[in-house]
Amino acid sequence: MVKQGFNYGDNLEECQYDNSDVNVALRFKIYEHAVPAFNIVEFALGELALQGNESILDIGCSRAKMLHRLRNGISLGKNEEIYKHEGLLAGVDVNHELFGFAGTKDNGRRESKLALLGGQAEALPFKDNSFNVTSSFFVLYHVGDIEKAIDEMQRVTKPDGSVLIATSGADNKTRHREFEKKIADEIRVDVSPPPVFASTFYSHEAEKLIGEQFGISNVIRFRQLGKLAINKNNPDALDDYLLSLMTMKNAYIGDFITADEWNRAVQKVVLPVIYQEQAQDPDGSFYDTVSRDVFICKNVE
Repeated sequence: MVKQGFNYGDNLEECQYDNSDVNVALRFKIYEHAVPAFNIVEFALGELALQGNESILDIGCSRAKMLHRLRNGISLGKNEEIYKHEGLLAGVDVNHELFGFAGTKDNGRRESKLALLGGQAEALPFKDNSFNVTSSFFVLYHVGDIEKAIDEMQRVTKPDGSVLIATSGADNKTRHREFEKKIADEIRVDVSPPPVFASTFYSHEAEKLIGEQFGISNVIRFRQLGKLAINKNNPDALDDYLLSLMTMKNAYIGDFITADEWNRAVQKVVLPVIYQEQAQDPDGSFYDTVSRDVFICKNVE
């Protein structure tokens, strides 16, 4: 019997942001197993040659982990020295309830001296020309009006300031998406997987929109191309990969799908494939694709 789902159309934001801090953490953690190793956020910030006194806004900041690291110590780019930022650090997220968990709760937030506000990317709660740097890392595909969000990022960025936008390529985690489809088919839900993204914003789409907004000559694109290596001798890698699939379960796990049903589907359609490919690979790894981009834009009037 096919299970009856519900209409996600009226609940898009709820589906996208339910357990969003957990979902985001799980999605990002699997990139710890990327080869070659590469931290795209640290790299992008390192390219700015920050002086320490700039004002920085991060859109879709969740629990403000990046901002806390900037304040308290982060390794940027190829520089092995720990960098600590002294200037204004601000964050905006539609799910402002996450701010109560930022850092070590309220004390941690005050010690880091962060300005965290609830708000939407399409209507940033700041005046024109407020920040030297505005960033959005893997967030804009959750936004209903991406062009408006990019307009807003440019509006609040000072002349000659920088706008950082990171997103994924259409060929990122192709095996992951295959597994999501197989799980949905196995569970036999009569709807497609929930719309995790409000819009598509793949790298080739981002390049066009961002180029039109800032001018091609004012945009530098950096690519992260590689593989996720899930090695049989590293159980943490497999755990992280399977947990990343739970971001789909977190959206599905209603009254019509139980955790046991989900786990049985994973055992049936995911693990045998991974184990087989690990056994056949000379290095004992199952591989997925990595294709991500960050655009560094100069805000020229």
